[in-house]
Amino acid sequence: MPHPAITPETWRRQAESLAARFDVIAQALADHPELAGEEETSSRLLMDWLREEGLTVETPWPVPHSFRAATGVPHEGRVALLAEYDALPGLGHACGHNLIGTASCLAAILVHRLRPDLAGRFEVIGTPAEEAIGGKIGLIEAGAFAGIGAAMLAHPAGWNDLPTQTYGMSPWKVRFRGRAAHAAAEPWEGRNALDALLTLFQGVGLMRQQLKDGLRIHGIVTQGGAAPNIVPEWTEGYFYLRAKTLPDLSDLIARFHNLAKGAALMHGCTVAFEQPFATYEPLRANATLNKVFEQEWRATGVDLRDLGAMRPVGSTDMGNVSQRLPAIHPSIKIAPEDFACHTSPFAEAVRTPGAVAAMVDAAVALARTAVRLLDDPQLMLQMWREHEEGA
Repeated sequence: MPHPAITPETWRRQAESLAARFDVIAQALADHPELAGEEETSSRLLMDWLREEGLTVETPWPVPHSFRAATGVPHEGRVALLAEYDALPGLGHACGHNLIGTASCLAAILVHRLRPDLAGRFEVIGTPAEEAIGGKIGLIEAGAFAGIGAAMLAHPAGWNDLPTQTYGMSPWKVRFRGRAAHAAAEPWEGRNALDALLTLFQGVGLMRQQLKDGLRIHGIVTQGGAAPNIVPEWTEGYFYLRAKTLPDLSDLIARFHNLAKGAALMHGCTVAFEQPFATYEPLRANATLNKVFEQEWRATGVDLRDLGAMRPVGSTDMGNVSQRLPAIHPSIKIAPEDFACHTSPFAEAVRTPGAVAAMVDAAVALARTAVRLLDDPQLMLQMWREHEEGA
């Protein structure tokens, strides 16, 4: 349990004393959204805050705009909070990453202020490029999570939920190559790459009738041709394929590729595939870690009557982390339920006082959860035993 001399009310008062600074940074991130891989200013804002509070901050990995901040003492017990801070094209922080990164930093500052005696190391890992590219996957490959006992972040949503269910997701660009011709004078000389791409979309639409519940395919046309009077020589579509399990995702990818190959054959074209970044794996729940966080979350006074609905919420590279070590990704209600992520109303909701208050409460719960894990090695062992038995 957290240090008996430090009551939940003490944690809450300390968090409230930092809430104004939290709001300033969260609003600054929302005012200047940076896309995946471009988060120079966003990461610097968070690092500056952590340095001002006395945490050790460094940039030890080759993933651009990633960082690590730490408090506590070198010890075999290590817990990490993950900070996200990239935005969406055209929508800004409509996924609430301005709040995620700030909440993880606030939790670390709380631990640094209230538990300097902590027998363990508490880290913030700055994880850029969640919305595309998969920054956490690059950090896994760089060894950022080696030796970490547990990883956590809190994600804004239209509801409170724990555990959170996500889809595995595999991104694919599909390029068709045909033959250009004058669309009026000699159309028969052409091989229409746009027809091939449209046939792929039609095939996907028809295949949906036979897909299992929980499988998803969605795409856009990124190149459709040069001019109406030229038979399109090459076209490109960009698709996300999703499933709740990795075997189902592998099967869906194979079926999708066969559709594209068939479309190319029908129209006398060739087809090429590119996976622009690595597959996002489904989130894996850890009941022990979920239980500890839920206890600390309830202690903040938040209404958790609907907890456990496990609404699917898209995909995240946090899933890749959760497949390798115990992790949680709770959904934190900051808006009405009909305000879905990746929409303009949600981008407005992340700026509200209610959103800040909800994420400050979540930061307190994250901080106290980390302290409990580091104070109780048996709890950490139980969590890891569950993780390894479920592998």
